[in-house]
Amino acid sequence: MKKFGIVLFALSFDRTALADTSDTSTTSTTSIIAESHDTSEPILPVEVRARRKRTPDPSASTQTFTREDVREALDRGRELADLLDTAAGVRVIDLGGGSRRASLRAGSPSQMLLVIDGVPIRSAFATGPDLELVDLASVDRVEVLRGGAGASLGDGALTGAVAIDTRRRTRPSLSLGYGSLDTVTIRATQPLPGVALSGSYRRSSGAFDYVSHLEGLPDVAAVRENNDSQSGAVTLGGELGSARWRFPFSAHAAIRESGVAGAENQADQVARETRAIALARAGISSRFFLAAIDASFQRIGYRPAKERSSVTDFVSLDAMAEAEPLDGLVLRAEASRDGAYSSVIGRPARTSAALAALEHAKLGSVGLFLGLRAALRADDADTALELLPRVGATYGTNWVASIGVGRSLRVPTLDERFHPEEAGFEGNPKLAPESAWELEANVRSPSSRDWQLSLSAFGRVVSGAIVYVHRDAFVIRPENVGDAKLAGMELAFDGRLELFGELVATARANAALVASKLEVTSEPLPSQPAATGDLELEIGPPWASLIARVDASTTATANIYATLANDSQARLDLTVVVRPNPSVRASFTLSNVLDDRALSTVFLIPTPGRTAWLTIRAEGI
Repeated sequence: MKKFGIVLFALSFDRTALADTSDTSTTSTTSIIAESHDTSEPILPVEVRARRKRTPDPSASTQTFTREDVREALDRGRELADLLDTAAGVRVIDLGGGSRRASLRAGSPSQMLLVIDGVPIRSAFATGPDLELVDLASVDRVEVLRGGAGASLGDGALTGAVAIDTRRRTRPSLSLGYGSLDTVTIRATQPLPGVALSGSYRRSSGAFDYVSHLEGLPDVAAVRENNDSQSGAVTLGGELGSARWRFPFSAHAAIRESGVAGAENQADQVARETRAIALARAGISSRFFLAAIDASFQRIGYRPAKERSSVTDFVSLDAMAEAEPLDGLVLRAEASRDGAYSSVIGRPARTSAALAALEHAKLGSVGLFLGLRAALRADDADTALELLPRVGATYGTNWVASIGVGRSLRVPTLDERFHPEEAGFEGNPKLAPESAWELEANVRSPSSRDWQLSLSAFGRVVSGAIVYVHRDAFVIRPENVGDAKLAGMELAFDGRLELFGELVATARANAALVASKLEVTSEPLPSQPAATGDLELEIGPPWASLIARVDASTTATANIYATLANDSQARLDLTVVVRPNPSVRASFTLSNVLDDRALSTVFLIPTPGRTAWLTIRAEGI
C-alpha cells in the first residue's frame, strides 16, 4: 500500500496561510412556523428575475430559509453562518479571525458551491467560501441544496450548494450589537428609488482564555491571541423594466482584515490576512427567457512573520443564457473565464463552457427530473470534457417520497495545480478533478402551520479524492489518492404548539449521521463526526421569547490515520428576545452557558468559553 504522511484535511482549512508559512419548489423544513406579515416588500415572481433559475428537482434534498427566517436571525444578532448551522447536514467550521466555512454532507468546504444572486463564487484557493463576507441583512432567501448538483450547477457542487438571493426590496432598518471579545456590529438597510441598499461593519478583538486540550498531553491554560478581525460589507440590488421584460441588477462588496492565529498546536501571533470580494450581475429576463453577465473579483493578501508577503487577485467572468421552449424543459448555455494574478502562483487561467438540458415533468402524483450537463474546460494543465447526468423521481401529493442519482465533480483550483514549491507547499499540475456518484432518497411530510418532518439518506462514492499529503518531511501537496465512500442520513423537524392564551412553544431539531472510509487507509474521512445534532426550543407570547439551543457532535479525527482527534462536544446557548412593538426588537444571548473552555473545531482551532451578546434592532420606523 502506498505510504502517505499526515494529511491536513486542508480543503477546508486556510491554505493561503499554509502556502506561505509551512429555483427549487421543494417544501422548506425550517420556515414553516413563521408567517410573514410584511406587505411592504412584495415578492416578485421567480420567472422575471435575472437569477440563475434553480429548476425544480423533485428528488433533491433542500432546506429553505425565508425572509422571515432571516429577519428572526437578525433579531437574535446572528450571522449567515449561524443560520446555516441550523440546517440538517450542514456543519459550520470556525477558523478564527472572523473566518467561518460550511461543510455539506460530510464534505470539505471546497466541495460545496456558494451562489449569490446566480453568481457562482469560485476562488484561486481551495479554502471554500468565506461566509463572513456576506452580510445577513442583505439576504432575502437562502436555499441549502444537500447532495451533488452537477447537472444543475456544474463544477464545485460536489456535496451541494448554498444559493443566496439578496433583497430587491427592503425597509429602513438599523441594528446595533455589542458583546464579549469587545465585539461590535452595526447593520443598516435603506430603500432608494428602485434599489435596496444594505451595509454592515463588524469588529472583534478575538482574544480569550481557553484550555489547550490536545490528545496525549496534559491540559494547559492558554490565551488565544492574534485572533482579532474587522470587516465591512455593502450590497445593493434592484430592477428596471415592465411586467414583460425585466432588467435586474445586483452588486456586493466586502472586505475583512484579521489575524491568522493558527491551530491550537501551531499558534501564530504575527500573521495577518486581508480578504476582499466584489461581484456584480446584470441581466434581462422574461417569462421564458433569461440572460445575464456577471463578474467577480477576490483579493487575498497574507503577511507572515518571516517569509515574504503575498497577494493573489482572482477575476471571474461569466455569461449565461437560458430558455424554456417547452413547459418544464430548460435549455442553458454558460461560459466563464477565470484568471489569477498572484505573487505566489503566477498568472494561470481557466476557460470553461457548458450546455445543460433540464426536464421537469409531472404525471399525476409522480414527478420526474432528467438533467444532463456537458462541460468543457481548458487550463494550462489540460483540456477535458465532463458529462454530469441526474435522474430523479417523486411519488405522492401529501407525504412525498423521492429518489435521485447523479454525478458531480470539483475541478482543482488554480492554486492546487500551479503553486510553486514554496514555504512548505507545492501544487500538483497532474492533479485531476475529484468526482462523485451520489444516490439519495427523501421522505417529507405535508406542509403544515404546526409541524413538518423531513428524513433523507444518501450514499456517495468519490473517485480521485483529493487530500493533502506530505510529499516528504517538509512539503505538503494535493494528490488524488483513490476512492472514498460515504453514507449518511439527515433528520429535520419543526413543530409549533399553542399552549394557552398567546403563549406558543416551538421546537426545531436537526440530526445527521455519517459513515465514511478512505480506501487507501481504511480510516474515516478526516474532520467528519459520525453524529451531529441540535435542538432548539422557544417559548413565549408574541412580545417576548426564551430560546434554548443545544448542539453536539461525536469525536472527529483531524488526519487520515486517525492519530489526532477532537473529543465529543456539546454546548448550550440561551437567548431572550423582547419585542416591545412591531418595529423594535432587543435580544440577549448567552453562548456556551456551561463555559467549556476546552472546545475547539476538528482543526484544533480553539473556541471561546462563555460569551454574551446584546442586539437592538429597529425596522420600518
